[in-house]
Amino acid sequence: MTFSSVFKINFDFIYNDEEVKKNVYLPSSDTFTFIDALENEVDNIPSDVNMVLEMGTGSGYLTLSLYELLKRKNKNVDIFYCVDINKSACNCVKNVLRKNNILNVEIINNDLFNNIRKCEQFDLIMFNPPYVPTEQDEMDTTNIVASYAGGKYGREIILNFLLNVYGYLNKYGVIYILLEKNNKPHEIMNHTHITEKFLCLLLKKKKTLNETIFIYKLKKKVS
Repeated sequence: MTFSSVFKINFDFIYNDEEVKKNVYLPSSDTFTFIDALENEVDNIPSDVNMVLEMGTGSGYLTLSLYELLKRKNKNVDIFYCVDINKSACNCVKNVLRKNNILNVEIINNDLFNNIRKCEQFDLIMFNPPYVPTEQDEMDTTNIVASYAGGKYGREIILNFLLNVYGYLNKYGVIYILLEKNNKPHEIMNHTHITEKFLCLLLKKKKTLNETIFIYKLKKKVS
C-alpha cells in the first residue's frame, strides 16, 4: 500500500460510539497541543524506528496521529505499543485499529510499567498523563477517572512514570511528555533525578481556556 501526504486516519469511531464517549477520555486541547509539538518534531524522528510506546493511550488518538504524521513523511515504525489501565480505552483503540486496517500496534491493559520488563529498547516514548490535581481517593481507579486524576499537584502519576522510564528507553531514545502549570513543571524538570539522567527541552507552551500546557522532550544523557 502506498501512502502519500494526504494519508489520514479515520477517527469516526471515537466520536460516534456512545460507550466510548462515556468511558474513554476523548481528544481535547491537551491532545491537540501535543500533536502540534509532534508535528514540529517529526523531521527529527529517524526514518526507521523500531519500537514506540505510548503510556496512557486513552482513545489512541495521539499514537495514531503520530502514525499518520510519520506515514506522510514516508517514515516507518516496526511496532507501536499502547498501554492503558482502562479496559474501555484498550477496546476503543482495538476498534479504531481494525477500522483503519492497522496491524503493527499492540495494546496492553496495564498500570504504567507494571509487569513490563525493563528492556531499554524503546526508541520513542510518549505520555499525556493524568495531570489534574485530585483527592487521594480518586487515584485508585481503572475507569475514565484514571485518565485525569493526578493526586497532589496533579503529578503523582507523572513522578511515578519519570522515576521508572529510564530503564525502558534505549541509549538514543526520546521521551515526549505533557505537563500542566499546576504540576509545577519547572520544579519537576529541575529535580536531581531528571537532571542527572536526562537532557530536557521545552518544545511547546500553550495557554488554553483553563490550562497552560507544556510539552517537553527528554533524551538520555550519554556518557
